[in-house]
Amino acid sequence: MNQTTLCDAIRARTLIKFRYRDSLQERTFAPYIVYRTADGHLHLSGYSEFNPVKPLERHEWRNFEFDEISGLSITKEAFTPDATFDPTNKRYAAGIICHVKQNF
Repeated sequence: MNQTTLCDAIRARTLIKFRYRDSLQERTFAPYIVYRTADGHLHLSGYSEFNPVKPLERHEWRNFEFDEISGLSITKEAFTPDATFDPTNKRYAAGIICHVKQNF
């Protein structure tokens, strides 16, 4: 998966679809931030909009290891960022690659 493509989707506030780990089913996701963890891993965080494995679980904050994501596609559906998202949270202190902005 390409970081640039994912960051483009984040900046455009566009939902994405992807598979995680060994799943054959795509989940729909509102991407908010790509960042490095303290141990150097690259992560994607945002809101899970639809997970076919857990269909009743909607709009839940989730974190994914970047290397475990496959089959990424960008939808044409936009999302509105949650005003409570805080990119200054200490969780992201090791380095932000890109994040959603509250205002264009």
